[in-house]
Amino acid sequence: MMPWFWRRPARVLAALASAFLLPGCARPINRHAERLIREQLDGYIGPAAAWTVRVDGAPLNTVRGDLSRVAVHGSTVKLRDAIELAELEVTLTRLKIDIGRRKVRSVGAAGFHTIVTEAAINRYLKQDVGADPDYRVRVLRLHRGKLILYGRRRMLGRWWDFTVRAEPRLVSPTRLAYDPDRMTVIGVRLPIPRAILRRFARRLSSGFDFGALPFPVCITDVSVDQASVSITGAVEVNDGLRDQLDKMAPLVAPKNPTEPPT
Repeated sequence: MMPWFWRRPARVLAALASAFLLPGCARPINRHAERLIREQLDGYIGPAAAWTVRVDGAPLNTVRGDLSRVAVHGSTVKLRDAIELAELEVTLTRLKIDIGRRKVRSVGAAGFHTIVTEAAINRYLKQDVGADPDYRVRVLRLHRGKLILYGRRRMLGRWWDFTVRAEPRLVSPTRLAYDPDRMTVIGVRLPIPRAILRRFARRLSSGFDFGALPFPVCITDVSVDQASVSITGAVEVNDGLRDQLDKMAPLVAPKNPTEPPT
């Protein structure tokens, strides 16, 4: 049985293949392909405030199934069990489709870029339903490459303020982690148990696990500024994905290839 994460990618890019079975000039065909892809994205990646798709290719190359670039952009993208993405961009280059055989021949390169805002991180942290009632997250701020968490601890009948500073580090191709042993606790008169720091670390790490994306990625760069975390990487296009695209292409191809795009 094919892995779950290859099922929907097949539909999305195979929808692109079907568009090139239709006659016409390049831009109408590209627009039709863009619509087919766009209609799949909520179910494929996740709900978003808006999805835009751009398919580029010289007219002659386009009708031959040779696309120079396919760019997908989503705003306010909601992933399952992860922090909301303010922006997500996925770009494929040199996508080649065998029109006669209705198969994807090859994909040159694929990359992604995403932005996570400070506000989204705060919403995610405060949705931790299993949190210790004696600890509260007041607010998290991003500053000079670090995440600074301002919290409160209840003890001896009152609330005590504390601050935790943490720096993200890449621990796998898809995940950022926050090591509790490297967290710096400041501004607190009572000690913060290591178990609480580990909980904060796990919550942050699970939110920044991009294995939640339905396609395999490899993070190559992470930066933290005053308002957001920016993450860039590559999308892995392997033989398994191309095999599934080949299987799905006949299923999404139009029954009447002479019918013009709608």
